[in-house]
Amino acid sequence: MCVFYFFAVFLLILRLRKSFKFSPLQLKWNTIFAYALWGTAIVFTVSQIYIEEEISTLLGSALLLGVVLYIDKEPDFSNFRSYSRAHYPLIGAGFISGLVMLVNDDFYDKYNKYFSLAVIAAFVWIFARWATTKKQREELNFITQRNAELDRMVAQRTEELTRQKNELEKTVELLQTTQQQLIQSEKLASLGELTAGIAHEIQNPLNFVNNFSEVSIELLGEMEQELA
Repeated sequence: MCVFYFFAVFLLILRLRKSFKFSPLQLKWNTIFAYALWGTAIVFTVSQIYIEEEISTLLGSALLLGVVLYIDKEPDFSNFRSYSRAHYPLIGAGFISGLVMLVNDDFYDKYNKYFSLAVIAAFVWIFARWATTKKQREELNFITQRNAELDRMVAQRTEELTRQKNELEKTVELLQTTQQQLIQSEKLASLGELTAGIAHEIQNPLNFVNNFSEVSIELLGEMEQELA
């Protein structure tokens, strides 16, 4: 019976290790997981050779409880706690079985099948929780991948909009420069027309004065001739 509890410890560590396979935390925990697996195997081997079954059952249950409590305490395993806590029924069944075997071995032998059913039911519950947790992790991974894809699309769209914005700003600056040049050209053209108009208006009196001066000179010349 004690084999089930060590097997549960071994299986729990393996699944925890597998869940970290593609995680950045793999390097941190991979060596620790390896030591934990080897330690579990060694403790199980020693318990099978040198320790009685009821003590081995209590030892396996205590080891499983220690692993579950450590997972509950460690922040890196927060996503794995719902699965690890599913082992509490098996831990309870192990402690009860071990204590009953210590106190009244005949009673345990008489109702051994009920203790076995309790262990089997606990394992069924663990596998059910594992299936549910696995499905949740797959959904979470899908959501994470979808969010990453959406973030990438948003980044690309933002980059495109930024580029279009910069192009529009350059176009606006070019239009403003062209507008200022047109305004300056219009001002210069208006100033040229105004100057031409003023010059024309000044030229008419000057022409009149010049013509009058020429006529006056001719008349003076004729008067000098007559007087002579």
